[in-house]
Amino acid sequence: MTDGTGRPVDFVFLDSNASFERITGLKRSDIVGRRASEVLPDMMRDQFDWLGFYGSVAFGCETVEIERVFPPDDRRVRIRVIPLSEPNTFATILEDLSADRDGVTAVEPSGRRDDEGSRDLFFREAPDGIFLVDEQGLYRDANPAALAMLGYEKRELLGLSIRDLLPTDQTAAGIQSFKNLKTYGRSSCELKLLRKDGGFIWVALDAVRNPVGGYLGYCKNITLRKYAEERNDLSLRAMEVVDQPIIITDSNGTIQEVNRAFLDLYGFQRDEVLGHNPRILNPGWETYVNLGYSYEDYVTLFDEMWRTLKDPSIGTWQGTVINRCRNGSLLWVRLIVNAVYDEGGRIKNLIGLPIDISESRNREKISKIELYSTIAAMAELRDEETSNHMRRVGLFSKILAKSLGMPEKYCEDLELFAPMHDIGKVGVPDSLLLARRKLTPEEWTEMKRHTVMGHNIVKDKQDLALVAAITLRHHERWDGTGYPDGVTGEEIPLSARITALADVYDALRSARPYKEPWTHDRAVEEIISQAGRQFDPRIVEVFRDSQELFARVFEELK
Repeated sequence: MTDGTGRPVDFVFLDSNASFERITGLKRSDIVGRRASEVLPDMMRDQFDWLGFYGSVAFGCETVEIERVFPPDDRRVRIRVIPLSEPNTFATILEDLSADRDGVTAVEPSGRRDDEGSRDLFFREAPDGIFLVDEQGLYRDANPAALAMLGYEKRELLGLSIRDLLPTDQTAAGIQSFKNLKTYGRSSCELKLLRKDGGFIWVALDAVRNPVGGYLGYCKNITLRKYAEERNDLSLRAMEVVDQPIIITDSNGTIQEVNRAFLDLYGFQRDEVLGHNPRILNPGWETYVNLGYSYEDYVTLFDEMWRTLKDPSIGTWQGTVINRCRNGSLLWVRLIVNAVYDEGGRIKNLIGLPIDISESRNREKISKIELYSTIAAMAELRDEETSNHMRRVGLFSKILAKSLGMPEKYCEDLELFAPMHDIGKVGVPDSLLLARRKLTPEEWTEMKRHTVMGHNIVKDKQDLALVAAITLRHHERWDGTGYPDGVTGEEIPLSARITALADVYDALRSARPYKEPWTHDRAVEEIISQAGRQFDPRIVEVFRDSQELFARVFEELK
């Protein structure tokens, strides 16, 4: 563990054996997974720089060795530290140099310390494999763990060469690692070794020059890890060849993997998404609102997604979302998310399958536009209006809605639906609809019923809720003197208030059997004079500001 400058500040115990426990008195169960500062607080306060000592091995990849005397019994211990293949990890080998063995002192008369007993104990009880080879690469010794890894008896292994235990596809790497060991005094690699029964195992090998001759190899069995990596690699290869975009995150939503189809769909490079949150695809609630959702709809959409995924009894969520590509374009996506849970029922991973439905939505939208335009045209066929009248009312309504700052989806829908304001006229007799005279009070009452008839036609259609409001209320007036119900002010739906002004402007500018067409200026003056009476004053204000655009649209679609 390091501080912000890379200086070592602590270490964590990963494993230990019985020899370590005998020499130190520290049980494996009490130290594995704990920090050195917790297990050995006195050592961390020692005048000797233990952090620097171990740090030189972890970060400098050098083998170091010292001898120290530890109180209270003045035990003298040789400490040898060897870097391992995993980054920032090392192995510590302790040799008790002052121990009596079978009543014999640790110092022989010649003065040579008898440490063979402690070495032998470590060699026998080490949980990982230890091999001793000579300069020719022939096996001269192996501990029980190493023999168990390979399935050999010691007598069968001794005399075999390194090459004898290397599969064909590993020979070159194994021989090169041994050459590096002889040249530099240490070598680390991952190798596949042949077992006696014809199978094989993967090992992480850390080898060093043995001070008394030959070379020591420390092997950790990593076969299960390699199998997992191979399965993961197979899964990743399978992901890459499928056309379905795939995104995988961890429990916190951090993107761990995406496939080529995902990158092609959204236009990102892999390093631009890995490590990020899928929120990079979310254009934000403002875009959702702009495309027809309410803010409440937006919040509910994602709240429901998380509630569903956190329930292991369900585990899958489907819904329609809006995503933003790298180039800023928007996609309508049918998203399927599957949760992977741990044994405690907590989310471990999320697998997302986004399906681009933009094209199908566009086709659906075009079909609806054609259908609704046909419905509007049916009403106009029975009147003396033209198709350009419908187009102009739609465009005028969209101009006003945008000037009021309404969402884009609302503006587009209004352009589509405002022309349907008079569909109720399909129920008005031709004798009234085409009359070239002033209608009697009774006939006028009948004529005004087209608002209610139009509303009845569409009121139960979910997609036509905006049309229902327009058909029923586009003849209401701001001051409450309109029909059919005489509602006032903002009780009149905004869509109907907008359509009312757009329709009147176009009617004033158009020729009728009973009047000549008005000029633009005269029509503008009339509408402005009706602010607060017939029309919403706020809509009249934005009409005043956009009147030149009205004039241009009318001339182009006359």
